[in-house]
Amino acid sequence: MTLTSTTTKVQYEGDGSTTGFTVSFNFWSDGDVRAILRDSSGTETTWVKGTQYTLTGGSATGSTGTLTVKTSPTDYTPQSGETLTIRSVHAVTQETSFPLGGAFPSTSAETQNDKLARLIQQTQEIIKRAVKFKETTISANENLELG
Repeated sequence: MTLTSTTTKVQYEGDGSTTGFTVSFNFWSDGDVRAILRDSSGTETTWVKGTQYTLTGGSATGSTGTLTVKTSPTDYTPQSGETLTIRSVHAVTQETSFPLGGAFPSTSAETQNDKLARLIQQTQEIIKRAVKFKETTISANENLELG
């Protein structure tokens, strides 16, 4: 498999009725996905799988899937004015061990390369939201004060 998209986050505007949301980025396990609901006042709540939503898709080789909002016993359907963000939070680990000698496990190597690419994509998405210095700044230690 290859990662042909750099998407690591998708957002959906609530309409009070949609409960199925496409997870358009590849993920390998349910723990690779985080769902955050921002209400109309800007308050963000990180959802818990099994409480506010279920997740289908994803696989050992990585695939897309669907996040389905739970509606019973409590209805968590995103309402008008609310935004549901679904993002990749793949763990920063190296889970593949390659044997010395013998046949090269190309499928395992491909999956590991995909996971490394995903980690780079996640980091890039975070950096795009960060406060940054101009490229011509000699040192980031120039007494920048925020707040």
